[in-house]
Order: sequence, then C-alpha cells, then structure tokens
Amino acid sequence: MRRGPGEETAHLYEPAKLEPIPETDVQRVKFTPLGAKQVGVETAEIGQDGQEKVIPYAAVIYDSSGKTFTYTSPERLTYVRQEIEIDHIDGDRVVLSDGPPAGTEVVTVGAAEVYGTEFEVAN
Repeated sequence: MRRGPGEETAHLYEPAKLEPIPETDVQRVKFTPLGAKQVGVETAEIGQDGQEKVIPYAAVIYDSSGKTFTYTSPERLTYVRQEIEIDHIDGDRVVLSDGPPAGTEVVTVGAAEVYGTEFEVAN
C-alpha cells in the first residue's frame, strides 16, 4: 500500500518521551516544543502568602485513589509528578501543607494531558 506525503513521518512522530526516575513510580515527561504547544501547557510559580504555599486549583491532579499531585517543571518542556498535601481550598487557590517549595514552576494548564502522557493513556 502506498502512503501519501507525510503519512509515514506522522505515524512516527512522538510529542513526548518518558524517562523513568529510578527508585520511584514516577516518570519524567519530556515534551517536544510542538508537543507542548499542542497540549497547551502553561506553568506558574508556587506562591508564598505569609507562611502558606499556594498553587492554582488547576495545578492539582487527583489519582483514582484520591491522592493529590501537581506537575513541577524543573526545566523547560520537562514535567515531573509530585505528591502534594492540601491544607485547604479557597476558591481557585489551594493552600498546601506539604509539597514543592515556593517558586517552583507547576503546570496550570494541560496537567491532565501531562498525566495522561505519563501513564500512556490514549485520547
């Protein structure tokens, strides 16, 4: 069967690659620039409000057992799932009792897609 122009390369294109993090159940998700653009990933820093660390509610991911996570971005186009503990939720603000330090970049748009990529869930 003959393929049309671009069909073969489109089939081989991978918008992200996964790198297991040793001694954890977490995989580092590394998007290509195009892959991140397609997902629409956006990030923001964890804020500090007095003694409280605050993230947008959009940065929170719940797994099937109810555990809470966020995706940090330790470097450009790279995302790592990290467990968080929520103290309380105030509208779209989430106050953390445990999690990454203030100033850490977290995914605020596209977190569900990053989660799906990490666990290789097809859309």
